[in-house]
Amino acid sequence: MCQYLSTASYYHIERRRFLRMRVGDSPDGGADGARYLSPDTLRELLAEAGLDPDNLGQMLGVAAAGITVEWWRNTKVEDWHAGSDGALSDVDMYRINTHTTAKVRDRLRAWCRQQSIRTMVDVAAADPGPLEHLLFRLYRWMINPKRVLVTGATLYSVVATTLANARADPDCDVPDDVTPASELAAYEEQVRQAAGSVLLSMDEHDPRLVFYVPALFSTLSATGWWGTAGYPAHVAAVFAALDNPNHPIWLGGGRYRHPQPERT
Repeated sequence: MCQYLSTASYYHIERRRFLRMRVGDSPDGGADGARYLSPDTLRELLAEAGLDPDNLGQMLGVAAAGITVEWWRNTKVEDWHAGSDGALSDVDMYRINTHTTAKVRDRLRAWCRQQSIRTMVDVAAADPGPLEHLLFRLYRWMINPKRVLVTGATLYSVVATTLANARADPDCDVPDDVTPASELAAYEEQVRQAAGSVLLSMDEHDPRLVFYVPALFSTLSATGWWGTAGYPAHVAAVFAALDNPNHPIWLGGGRYRHPQPERT
């Protein structure tokens, strides 16, 4: 069964529903005409999720994961991966997600060094201009059709291959007006909205929102990712399975039901 053009719309709806939460629907109550959740409310939500919103190092990691989720994984990209004709395998996505998270985190760390940022208090008082410029450069990097992914393919070739596969699938009916250019334009619009929402929330409050908003997303869609608080437990679970030939994952009772590898 052709699954193309089925998953990304769901993710995008969920992203818009969550990212566009207005303060009128939150404990802040919409005071002073505020449209976006305040730093205090986000701090509470992050603390409830087991994170420390005052820990700059932790916020760097989870914000990088959240930006990768919102600007990459939970977008049109899912159509190029999760569908039966997608050009990106699960392994490809794992590699790209990890590589992208690392690149985003490196850029956030570089901003901290350049602006002499050492604490989240420093972030709150920082000049928003350089951070806006950083986010714009990240946006341009993400959507660049010529961007070479860690798998060796370009963003454009991933889309073109997915569409070619879908059109060759007798179960797929891809409209004629769906092209690599139209798909990339839709992806660009999704990233633009995600980046714009973060920038607007920063304008309304302070630069901490560039960390807190993506960090909150990471608690929903990036649990167990590299750079997040749950990653060590995720790695421990993987090695526990690799060390145990009787683990349910190898015996057909687990989610993946793969034979245990001879070596790793």
